[in-house]
Amino acid sequence: MNKELVSLIIPCYNEEQVLPILKAALVDVMNDMSEFDFELLFINDGSKDQTLKLLKKFHEEDSRMNYLSFSRNFEKSPKNITSTILHFFFKSLNQACILGFA
Repeated sequence: MNKELVSLIIPCYNEEQVLPILKAALVDVMNDMSEFDFELLFINDGSKDQTLKLLKKFHEEDSRMNYLSFSRNFEKSPKNITSTILHFFFKSLNQACILGFA
């Protein structure tokens, strides 16, 4: 039986201090919700700290964790960057999505 896929998109900018905490929390949730398959896409918006290094490490440790990295900060809000990426991604797949932002 195929599990439903849950995709999370997580914008990041200079998040090296909180990423390990976030990763641990997300792994706990994914493990608790084993009735679903998960994929995480971290979007690094030109961080100047060790965010990209951590995201690469996360991907090596867990294939459900992927990343996209911009070479510089584009001074857009994470909402705008994420919605732009999703717009083109889902348009190409001819799919719909519902976005929620805090």
